[in-house]
Amino acid sequence: MKTSLPLLASFWLAALSPWGLAKMAPSPAYLEVSQVADSKELSLPEKVARLREFVRKEETRMMALYQLEFIDTTAATDVAIALFRAADTSRPTKLQMGHFLLDGIRPQRESFPKEFLAEFARYLVQAVLEGGEAEFCQKLEGHPTTAVGEYAYLASNFDGYKGIDFAPFKDARVVPILIRCLDAPDNTFPANQGCVIRGKPGEATGRNTARQQIPVAFAKLGDARAIKPLETILFHHADIYPRMNAAYALARLIDQKEDRAAIGRRLLAEPDLIWFCLPFGKGLIEAGDDAGVEFLSMKYVSESADRIVFPNELFYQLDQRLDILKDFSSPKVGDFVGEILDFAPWRDLVLFKPGSARIAPNDYLHPPKDEAEALELCVPRIVRTYGAMLECVKLNKLKSLSGKLEEISRQTRNETIGKMTEESLSAIR
Repeated sequence: MKTSLPLLASFWLAALSPWGLAKMAPSPAYLEVSQVADSKELSLPEKVARLREFVRKEETRMMALYQLEFIDTTAATDVAIALFRAADTSRPTKLQMGHFLLDGIRPQRESFPKEFLAEFARYLVQAVLEGGEAEFCQKLEGHPTTAVGEYAYLASNFDGYKGIDFAPFKDARVVPILIRCLDAPDNTFPANQGCVIRGKPGEATGRNTARQQIPVAFAKLGDARAIKPLETILFHHADIYPRMNAAYALARLIDQKEDRAAIGRRLLAEPDLIWFCLPFGKGLIEAGDDAGVEFLSMKYVSESADRIVFPNELFYQLDQRLDILKDFSSPKVGDFVGEILDFAPWRDLVLFKPGSARIAPNDYLHPPKDEAEALELCVPRIVRTYGAMLECVKLNKLKSLSGKLEEISRQTRNETIGKMTEESLSAIR
């Protein structure tokens, strides 16, 4: 029998605060569900039955559902689908059940009911059409469940959705509604913020995470009606995240290469727009335009430029770019790879030079004792990122980089890096 899954990974009984260690008491709902899930006396069928009952109650529903999935996946799937299909189930609960069922890896499971994807798609599109705008375009507290929000999250692989086939959800009728939802207000801070108080209840957070993802939905929908509104978002919105996603979506939606190039020139010319180079480049590459490679340059790393000398920030920036270039073939890729091979912080890590793994403040839960230990901790990340870079070299047959790679092969202090480099050199000769 499986043991119970700790709720929220584990429930913190104490939390750090400006005044030291602040005690937190588990909620009654948490205690009620965890007592059943952790029980040594109840059999598996008894636990399943009790947890199914908890799913019926709003205050225990989601906690019980995740615990039920951990001990009996089939039962959790069945109860979620039954609740979704029940005639008296509320709109928010139907949306929650759809999110739960399509969250994470569930749709990839062999036992997952494949027909549910189309069923939820029909419901979600209709929910957007019927009241989606009114539901979304108001001051919403915290992180609420809305039809427009779920549609945007699903399109952008955000908030738990991952790799869902968007085809059943593609419906041009939602475009005008989503355009108007770009003007939705920021969310507000909720009354219940747990142990970390970020603002006064009712005050605007400055963000709306669902609104931030709407531009990605436009990219998936491929509808030119969104272009002008997205240009307004890109150049004028107060929230940086919808602007980044608007840059990506515009690169995907604008058909004429010269029109895309005009936006690109503006991004490169105005220092305040440097944030948007990477998502714009990603969109161009996904649209098959290799002009996007230029926008991946490490020159365009915005405010993180002063942290790029630290390994964690460097890995983050490189991994994003290499993931975009995965399986992408263009002679221009050689310029990008050549640039990063000459980029001293990265080259020094690949060569495993002493002192190359500088220790950034607050980057480690348990800081390494010195830079030698920090370098040792970085080995898996260096190998993984360098391997992704070499895949670009092999895919594009970048013989022009042979000299740089031969230097790395000779000079690196790491045997794995040396072997990887030699294998890549053999592949491109």
